[in-house]
Amino acid sequence: MKEDAIKTIVVSENDNLSSELTALLKDDSRLDVNKTDPSSAYETFHSIDGDVVFITELTDTKKAISLIRKILADLPQTPINIVAPLTSKEFIVEALDAGATTYIH
Repeated sequence: MKEDAIKTIVVSENDNLSSELTALLKDDSRLDVNKTDPSSAYETFHSIDGDVVFITELTDTKKAISLIRKILADLPQTPINIVAPLTSKEFIVEALDAGATTYIH
């Protein structure tokens, strides 16, 4: 990992989607990309001193919102991106209200 790499985590329960997103992000040599599941995402983000979060397809939307709030409470400038082609409009609104930066459909 390069010292100035942008430390990124991909949080997902959907292995196919997270693998595709991780592979796409790894094409950018400036990024250090780490996949994690929702239950360890907060700890993983802090253990790598993370810079950017991508959240994809989580069945427990309350946990996703909680994760967004928890990370932003510690590091308010953290970009949090929702990549969820199959999610509900209500979740997207709630995620953006909680502080997510971007929604990618």
